[in-house]
Amino acid sequence: MQQINTKEFATEFYNMIDNILIHNFKKVGDWRWGDPAGLSDEVPVYEINSKYGTVWCSTIIWTDPYGYENRKGVLATFPVTNKPSLGQIVNIVIPYEFKRIYNTRAFYNNNDYEIRNYGKFTIGRASLKKETFFDYVNEVNPKLIMIDEECKKYINAFKYEDALVPESFAEQIIKFALLIDKFKKQNKTIK
Repeated sequence: MQQINTKEFATEFYNMIDNILIHNFKKVGDWRWGDPAGLSDEVPVYEINSKYGTVWCSTIIWTDPYGYENRKGVLATFPVTNKPSLGQIVNIVIPYEFKRIYNTRAFYNNNDYEIRNYGKFTIGRASLKKETFFDYVNEVNPKLIMIDEECKKYINAFKYEDALVPESFAEQIIKFALLIDKFKKQNKTIK
């Protein structure tokens, strides 16, 4: 597969997710997300349901430390009742350019797309090693682990042909959020 980490694809992905959210899922209000990318405004949040559970999602445009847009995508968390801001469990954001520092990267071949996650996560301000993540995934579901063109491990956050459809989006984002949430809870004591 070829990488497709560009502003054009990030915008296409963002618009696809935004359209899915607006036209297929219930809006639960405007909320602030407690994320490190400087977003302080309230944004629309949508409730996503599937047989696997429920998450709340928003589309997001992230910036670099200087305030320039550099990624677009979606945030997800579990529903809450009353908090001043939402804490993200996952972010799936496509960078405007290919760099290995980004945890999420997009690839394609013909009409097949993969939005890949390379296993870098934080709990609070602490970073967890990629090996810790892939050891965890290997225990719970080793079939999720893929090997990329450079022999690096990843898992697919989203995999689709042509475009994501609402049902596939719901299933994939909820499964991904559940996996990451359990991983983070298991590793909360790691410093």
